[in-house]
Amino acid sequence: MGLYSHGFITRVRGAIFGESAAQKQQMSPDVLARLFQQRSQIRLIRFDEQTVLGAAFNAMNPKLWKRFRTVISPKNDQEFLEKMKLIARDEDDVLHPTVSGVLMAMDEPESFISSAYIQAVCYRDVERNAAYQLDAKDITGPLDVQIQEAYKFV
Repeated sequence: MGLYSHGFITRVRGAIFGESAAQKQQMSPDVLARLFQQRSQIRLIRFDEQTVLGAAFNAMNPKLWKRFRTVISPKNDQEFLEKMKLIARDEDDVLHPTVSGVLMAMDEPESFISSAYIQAVCYRDVERNAAYQLDAKDITGPLDVQIQEAYKFV
């Protein structure tokens, strides 16, 4: 349950209801999106800390997340991943990777977040037209690898 305009948000069997004044009605996806966007803007929900429900936290590549460990990091893997905001618990108390966890610690983040890749295109001129296209590449993988590969492409 959370604050909704002048009322509250209630989740009942997967549906989300907004309650304002004396009425309660199911919230549309558009209204929910605006609400989450507003909350994100005021830092109540950070996009990179949201859980990715289709992903299991044990699907994260330890080689990718262990590189963020320092000498002062917690020794317990789960505690470390939670502290780094790479995993979090959903509303059912199940651990999932966060958006950051998927982007930084999964070999194929685009498998869980469809837009998690860089599409690089080189044109012969300033006009963005397929007739002037010299090269194109979809750059996938962990975010830091994507950035390195995009740099190489340029």
